[in-house]
Amino acid sequence: MYESDYSAGAGADGMLAALGMAFWVFTIAAYLYMAYTQFVIAKKCGCHDTAFLAFIPIANMFLLCQMAKKPGWWLLLMFIPFINIIFYAIVWIEAAKNAGHSGVWGFLAIIPPLCLIAWGVMAFGKGNLDTSHGPSRTTSPARRGQPVA
Repeated sequence: MYESDYSAGAGADGMLAALGMAFWVFTIAAYLYMAYTQFVIAKKCGCHDTAFLAFIPIANMFLLCQMAKKPGWWLLLMFIPFINIIFYAIVWIEAAKNAGHSGVWGFLAIIPPLCLIAWGVMAFGKGNLDTSHGPSRTTSPARRGQPVA
């Protein structure tokens, strides 16, 4: 009496399974990409000892505060709804500057579709990071009136 087949067929089930699998593959690949780029950016910012935190959820937000040279209590501000967007933007802008890039790249790092590009630029781009710490020992600053060699 109630013998009805409500399934859309074996082909539809296989298609849904493939879409579900593709979603998870993309999600895991995006997470690994973003974690690796944050790892590289952290090394550029001088966080060599704690760069591995980029691969640990929530701990990577603490690493972000270190990259921006902000105190650890800023992590708490990133858990307050609506306020977290402002502080997350500030922290990424400062981290981008510390990595030798424009603060614009830091701002773009909080916009979901553009963050993949922005993080890649900050991680793999050259930027204008000045690695010299003071004048070189072999050269002295030119004085007024002296010819520069």
